[in-house]
Amino acid sequence: MLPRTVLVLLLAGFGFQSLCQTAPAAAPPQVPYVIVYEGLFHKVLFLEGVAAKLDAKGKDSSGARAVIQNMLSLTSNEAATLKALAAQWQTQMTANQAATAAAFQAAQKQIVASGAATAAQLQAVQAVRNQRWALDTAHIQQLQAAVGSARFSVIDAAVQPTSTVKAMTMPTFTTQP
Repeated sequence: MLPRTVLVLLLAGFGFQSLCQTAPAAAPPQVPYVIVYEGLFHKVLFLEGVAAKLDAKGKDSSGARAVIQNMLSLTSNEAATLKALAAQWQTQMTANQAATAAAFQAAQKQIVASGAATAAQLQAVQAVRNQRWALDTAHIQQLQAAVGSARFSVIDAAVQPTSTVKAMTMPTFTTQP
């Protein structure tokens, strides 16, 4: 009888222990890869701006220009390609941001006037959002084509952990009737 009681108590103890444990924390949401590369393009452009300011002051700018190259272990040609793609991306993104602002302003005016945006305005907003993702994707693909798939995999493996972009979940709100 004693061995059976000990067995029951042991099994019950393990069951109580599992009931008292908290659930593991949910994994943080993943940042879309295009957003990670937007962050990379911004870093490249920022550091080029810093280097240009150092050049204007007659100071050595090689350190600022080499940060991304060293961080991602890029060759000189790969670094030059990345810088050119980042500059091209910025030009195209500036145009997209102007179109996005115009689409949002038109929708906002309609919402203020009538309480809701038109279907055409919502489609315009979605279209400029889609264009932004397409711009990002195209520049990432251009980088991959320039360096090759195998080398891009190595660069991508370095880009992902060096990203300072963090995902966050937004609270959902409900409207009051």
